[in-house]
Amino acid sequence: MIRFKLKEVLAQKNMTMARLSSQTGISKNTLSLLGKGASQGIQFDTLNKILNETNANVSDLIEYYPDKLLDTFKITIQTIKEEYDLDSPPEDETLQLTINAYLFQTLKLIVTAEDTEITIQFKSIIHYFQPVSNDTIYCVIDSQIEQQLNKNLLLNDVFLKNYLVTSVNTEIRNNIPSKLTDYIASKNEQQLPIKYSQK
Repeated sequence: MIRFKLKEVLAQKNMTMARLSSQTGISKNTLSLLGKGASQGIQFDTLNKILNETNANVSDLIEYYPDKLLDTFKITIQTIKEEYDLDSPPEDETLQLTINAYLFQTLKLIVTAEDTEITIQFKSIIHYFQPVSNDTIYCVIDSQIEQQLNKNLLLNDVFLKNYLVTSVNTEIRNNIPSKLTDYIASKNEQQLPIKYSQK
């Protein structure tokens, strides 16, 4: 598994994606895909521009973890508790929302590797909202797994932690309960696109 650590490097350099795009000529979309790990690859010229502008090394930007080693880990997520708030008033009274729905979850992550099993309980918030007169519905997933992994010395290896965070967030995103998705579908009569993001 190869991970491109653009967000971490930019945070360390106190630099924004917009500034990096402006200084290098690399499109914001390309940088966004690289930052999210959604890009299928990177050209040497693009990599060179990023390294020059951030004054970083290749090892700062690219992290490799053998797939065979990751295959030894088995990840299971169990739901302990769910609380829905499907018609919540906005926290900001000046903000007008057509949709404002929350799902608060208490989840359990079980990591199994050979004869070792580690269990971690964490919380997750899934928030769907649509501002008035906006043609997009937004879904923000706030998984608090990383804070819990930071407390576990056995899972606090940087790459392993990032792998687990990515895996957990993907699992949550792909398994949003039907009670919530059906509610959003009932509100989305115009079949507007839904934009997902991670907090």
